[in-house]
Amino acid sequence: MKQLKVFCIALLAFAGHVYAAPIVSGNSGDWNNPSTWVGGVIPTAGDIVTIANGHTVTVTANATCAAVIVGNGSLNQSSILTVNAGISLAVSGNITITPPATGTVDNTLDVNAGTVSCSSLITTNSINDIQRCMVTISTGTLTCSGNFSIGNNSSRNKLIFSGAGVLQIAGNSNALVNAQFTASTGVVEYNGAGQSVLSLSYYTLKCSGTSTKYLTANTILTGDLVIAGSAQLDVSNANNYNLSVAGNWTVTSSSPNPFVERKGTVTFNGSAGVQVLTTPLSQESFYNLIINNTAGNVSADVQFNKTCLVIQAYTHTSGILDLKGNMLTVVSDNRLATFTTCNLSGGNIISSAAGSQISFTDSYDSTFVNFTGTKIGDNGIPVTLTINTGRINLENLTLYGTGSFTKRNIYDDIIAKGGNKFYSAVTFTLNTNAGNWYTGAGNGALPDSFFATSIFYTYATNASSKLILGANSSGNYYGDDVTFNVKSAASILIGNSSG
Repeated sequence: MKQLKVFCIALLAFAGHVYAAPIVSGNSGDWNNPSTWVGGVIPTAGDIVTIANGHTVTVTANATCAAVIVGNGSLNQSSILTVNAGISLAVSGNITITPPATGTVDNTLDVNAGTVSCSSLITTNSINDIQRCMVTISTGTLTCSGNFSIGNNSSRNKLIFSGAGVLQIAGNSNALVNAQFTASTGVVEYNGAGQSVLSLSYYTLKCSGTSTKYLTANTILTGDLVIAGSAQLDVSNANNYNLSVAGNWTVTSSSPNPFVERKGTVTFNGSAGVQVLTTPLSQESFYNLIINNTAGNVSADVQFNKTCLVIQAYTHTSGILDLKGNMLTVVSDNRLATFTTCNLSGGNIISSAAGSQISFTDSYDSTFVNFTGTKIGDNGIPVTLTINTGRINLENLTLYGTGSFTKRNIYDDIIAKGGNKFYSAVTFTLNTNAGNWYTGAGNGALPDSFFATSIFYTYATNASSKLILGANSSGNYYGDDVTFNVKSAASILIGNSSG
């Protein structure tokens, strides 16, 4: 009989361990301290854990459980679950933060500098803005193998980074908005299948895993873009969203097309440090590309480690772009009635390695390349510039490297104010169907300076179409041989519009 009693007691103890009742905090304290919990039982892998109102429970040693509920009851005090640095909490089910019922209260999951994993994280709206559900991350990592589902009231539900922590989401995310989100220097990583990227102002956005992630709005990154694994980032076929990146563009994905540019615009707009573009592909492709970096570095603000292909328009407003021996190729495929304009109004495009070339080409004579202040190359390493498009305007261009300029559209380009400096051999061509082309026009136009050989061709069939050099300016400087190849004697005028 005694043996039977012992057996029954042991069986009950075993059963109680496997089918554990929910465990509730009895007061604040460490997770692994029995006195923290009602009944004095430390939670284990099969337990559902509740952090009661008014209690702060700290995970001080690696721990596991089946589910976590932060907050219960109507006591006017905050409930907090925090994880110490370097410590992990593995939750096989969901973490649910229940909204406070009264008072000025925050119920909080504080990942801190620890590691927390769960299936889904869920919060819901309270009835008052002063009662909030909070997720905070400093330098730790929160991994959701399921959904990240925060209540949609921006005052009552918050995700706050205070450092370079990481939030990994494998499932769906609801409509978290910027009013609920503090990016700091944190990383939001989408590592699931077919995910939509939340409309947020991120610091670092990372796309990983094996599937495509889709932008759902124009997206701003104050830090880096990372595309890893075999993932792909798509700007969305229906909306062609834009992407602004102030940090690095880092692609390590094995996908054959990691970034699907469609008809979106990418802007590099850093203000500190050097932005670096890296990809395992032979080139990175963009539809519209804007360089507007204001870091003000001496050597380079943006570095391209591979060739860059722009399918529509390139704009350069400020910053030093270092091609590092690679190509910048703009191939406009504009079949619309209006012109695509490539504006280069400031900054420099250089190369710290020999061999870089910049080219603008246009299959439909509907691209206008407008230089009004961007410098190309330097006196140490030249960069070749080729423009073969419908329309061209050159003023205040400083070119270290050979240049070839061909105008093809019937529209006149007569607004240039001169001031160009060509330090290597250049060729200008007025094509068969082209209209008038002035290299310096109007009152106040500055002279152009040609320090090497220059060749001018005119093939225009329209008798009124002319290539006019230094029109209404004080004349150009020619420091080397000048060659004219003309269809008719009146098709090139030098000095002013009358010849």
